[in-house]
Amino acid sequence: MTTNDIRISAEPQMDPDVCRFVVNHTLYDGFFNCRTKAMASGSPLLEALFALPGVTAVLVSGASVTVAKSGTEEWADLARTVGETIRARVAAGGTLVAPGAAAKQPPIPGLREKVQKIFDEEINPGIAGHGGSVELKDVQGGV
Repeated sequence: MTTNDIRISAEPQMDPDVCRFVVNHTLYDGFFNCRTKAMASGSPLLEALFALPGVTAVLVSGASVTVAKSGTEEWADLARTVGETIRARVAAGGTLVAPGAAAKQPPIPGLREKVQKIFDEEINPGIAGHGGSVELKDVQGGV
């Protein structure tokens, strides 16, 4: 695959320090919220993104990468560099995110309870009117 075959679109988010990049190529078969350089270790795409000035977190899932930046960096320049970095890593081939990377995610305290509360108070009352409900099966790490 050449860099010309790789298309990336940037989607600004509600938070001005976050931008989602959608690629026409699967980057990771799973969900990984990488919050530190140490967590990125062994994952070439994540290591390359954390090497960019201002990158503070990277969430990768399927064909998208969501990047959080420090408040001092401007998206005008950083978004172009993020796109170039993603394009270069995809074109290089090989593993982009280390197998088992998601296992590095530390548990988020109270995540199960927070998700269950949303199901109980916001989701299930609306679904119950149609005879259904949502059940939380499992929380592993931050997923």
